Amino acid sequence: MSEPRWLYWGHAVGLTLLALIHLPPVIGVVGGDSLQRLYGVAADDASLQLLLRHRAMLFAIVSGIALLGAWLPSLRALALLTVWVSLGSFLLLAWQSAPISAELARVQRIDVYALIVLVPLTVLAVAQRYGAWRGGAGG
Repeated sequence: MSEPRWLYWGHAVGLTLLALIHLPPVIGVVGGDSLQRLYGVAADDASLQLLLRHRAMLFAIVSGIALLGAWLPSLRALALLTVWVSLGSFLLLAWQSAPISAELARVQRIDVYALIVLVPLTVLAVAQRYGAWRGGAGG
């Protein structure tokens, strides 16, 4: 390990937490009632249900990439970028779409809380990339 242990474990724990945050919506893949509970919308239309189920699969991908990046430093930048795109795009779209339902406002709050983890992880990754911890004792 070429980085201090605290940095490795900080990224591992932080990205694992972000992966877990993105995991609950994956249940939407099964459709029907799970989509209603997640988003507060009746997905009676087959096309809407397909889009929401596809969204659930994308959450599985985001979660998987974040989990891989948590434990494989070579994938950390990809993981951080993927989570930024996921959180940033939803927050921007939710902000542009106000007012939103209570269920989507809950998702928005969770994403804002996730930024509390994502921002420092990104700062650490950028600092590490530009040499802030090179040549240290690893401790």
